[in-house]
Amino acid sequence: MALFVGEKRFCKIIWMEGGRTVVRRIFKMAIQQPSGLIEIVEGKDLPDAIVLETGPTAKGKPTMQAIMSPESRKAEWESGRFPIEHPWPRRRDLMHMGVGFTLLGLIRLYLLTVQATQ
Repeated sequence: MALFVGEKRFCKIIWMEGGRTVVRRIFKMAIQQPSGLIEIVEGKDLPDAIVLETGPTAKGKPTMQAIMSPESRKAEWESGRFPIEHPWPRRRDLMHMGVGFTLLGLIRLYLLTVQATQ
């Protein structure tokens, strides 16, 4: 559950990097899922804290660890609040297919017209 000050709810972000620690308050968070869908989380849906830590590099590749209290959010993921997979086709997919087929039809019509005039 989000922390609050007055009536505003926020999430505490703690970022540790190279011995330096930065703490910020986040009032709105955008989470992009692997499918590309962006979920906006704000208010009471925010987690209480997120910890980001970058560790020492290994062969020039820095490492990062993000801890978001996964056990407390597990029920939300399972309930579908943050669905990982989405049904296919979605409206966006159907629109792209419709535009693609329309363009293919127009190109074919154009080629048939050019061929008929020769």
